Amino acid sequence: MSKANRKRDPLEALEALAGIFVPIIAAIILNFHNLFPDKNNAEGTTSDPPLPPPYEELTNACSLQNEHKADENSPTDEDENSPTDEEINHALNIHDACEKLINQGKSNAETHIDFARAGVFLWEYQKDGLTENERVKLIDRALESFRKAAKLPDADAKAKFYGGYSQDFDERVLNPGSELERNKFSSSQLLKIAEKVINRSSLLEDFNLSHCPSAKERYKFAIEEYKEIHKDVLTEYQNKREGYTGEGEPTAIKPDTELDVEEAYILIELGHWLNNRDRETKLAKEMYDIVLAHYSGTNKEVEHNALVGRGIAQFSEGQETSAVDLFTAALKIKESSEVRANLASSRIRSSVTYADAANDYIDAARIVNEEDKKFNMLLSAGYAYILQAELRDTGGNYLTKAKGNYDTAETILNEAKLLKSGVEDSLLSTAWGVLYLYRDNDRAKAKGFFQEAIDAIFKVNGRHCRFHIDK
Repeated sequence: MSKANRKRDPLEALEALAGIFVPIIAAIILNFHNLFPDKNNAEGTTSDPPLPPPYEELTNACSLQNEHKADENSPTDEDENSPTDEEINHALNIHDACEKLINQGKSNAETHIDFARAGVFLWEYQKDGLTENERVKLIDRALESFRKAAKLPDADAKAKFYGGYSQDFDERVLNPGSELERNKFSSSQLLKIAEKVINRSSLLEDFNLSHCPSAKERYKFAIEEYKEIHKDVLTEYQNKREGYTGEGEPTAIKPDTELDVEEAYILIELGHWLNNRDRETKLAKEMYDIVLAHYSGTNKEVEHNALVGRGIAQFSEGQETSAVDLFTAALKIKESSEVRANLASSRIRSSVTYADAANDYIDAARIVNEEDKKFNMLLSAGYAYILQAELRDTGGNYLTKAKGNYDTAETILNEAKLLKSGVEDSLLSTAWGVLYLYRDNDRAKAKGFFQEAIDAIFKVNGRHCRFHIDK
């Protein structure tokens, strides 16, 4: 068999690829891992839990922002996040009052929206007080009221938004079977994912998110109406930004009474979905800008969420320096582990030293409560220190104290390992392999960790797919 046609053992192939492991670490960790919309606002919206790479880009792009009461920096125990009896009673009162108006034929679009929103809240939080049949009836009536509100003569942009939201809720929360699920990939799909990561290509180009409903199409009428209503303020605010030289965003130019808080968060959600589902970054930024034109400097919570969303859109466009500025401005308003991780990702992509980014990841890990998120942020910090250690000048000489940075990476990876004791994780194993190969030139240990990485990546429903690379 000729050398050109010889099938290489997976370990030998990975050893050959080790020379490009360091430059693709950022692609693996940073492109598919840390950019989340901020998960809180005054209405209590939270995003679905993030998944480890490379699955997240596929699944989170379709995820629906479900309504919960939560504080990002508080414990995530269910009791801590559950609403009070007073809040549940308030929702019951709204639901009953709106139901009476609807039954009397005295309702309008706003009545149906309030009835539906109260119904969704009670469906989520009054589980112990309702039978399964009662919960099904409750949520069915809520979604039907959303749909009816969108069709009434007095339906405004908000009502049209909730019409689309009812479809998303049904497809993504009640019947999520059509969505690609983590660990349900076929062997061929996994191989494509590996190839895409190595080639630094976007998974979105491969899968096209065809299973995701287009936010631009589903919310077309709401988006068009919001843009028409606020077209003058949008243009004025964008012009004001052009000449702005201060930190963060320029202050609002219109009173927030012209855009209530609920609609501000509707626009923020639309921005998230336009960016995540459709990569319609220009349109997404317009949604955030309408909010900032009314709330920048007037409502810190709303401003924080709009800044984070716009930062993510800027990152998606490759405008990492601008994203750094936006995430930094958001963090000055409110500390957030996810936003700090976003800042770290943007720092690396904007050529800021990896050590600075690593420190942001570590800071994020110290304030997050969920072990999975803490693990991912520590893992990212470990990779960032490996990248810092490998920085060299044009003559091939190290720019930093490589040994010290490698040792720091080892300390961080050991901390991450404690959070995932006994759990196979491809990225953690890859990190150890790279560390032993580059720092210690210990090829035997590196191979062992690379094999663990292969096994973890290609374990599908209890089966292992052997990975061979033809050269």
